[in-house]
Amino acid sequence: MTENSDFKVTRISAHHTTLSGNDFRYLQTDSPEIVSHFVEIAPGGEVGRHKHPAPAFMYVMEGTLVVEQDDGTQTVHHAGDALLEDAGTWFNNKNPGDTPTRFLSVIHGDMTNPPVLFSEE
Repeated sequence: MTENSDFKVTRISAHHTTLSGNDFRYLQTDSPEIVSHFVEIAPGGEVGRHKHPAPAFMYVMEGTLVVEQDDGTQTVHHAGDALLEDAGTWFNNKNPGDTPTRFLSVIHGDMTNPPVLFSEE
């Protein structure tokens, strides 16, 4: 990237694999869509068990985010961290702290499917 006195570029991340170590692949679709959400989790709160049809890029802006997979695997992320959740894997995002956790979620998906599917359990 080029930089001059009018702007500055700071790379946040470059992902080739997901949290589980799987290769990142774009969703093959005739109806592409990019969906972004600003998510805030209250202290001690959680999003609930969910999955995405395509990998979800997340950037933690404030607080601590714990990403828990169905197999019990947990990863801990702090403000300034970026991560890539797997497609088709059940997750629960939690805030173990005493202040709100805020993150940006960006999903490259398909207009015919919702970007987030919540478990009915």
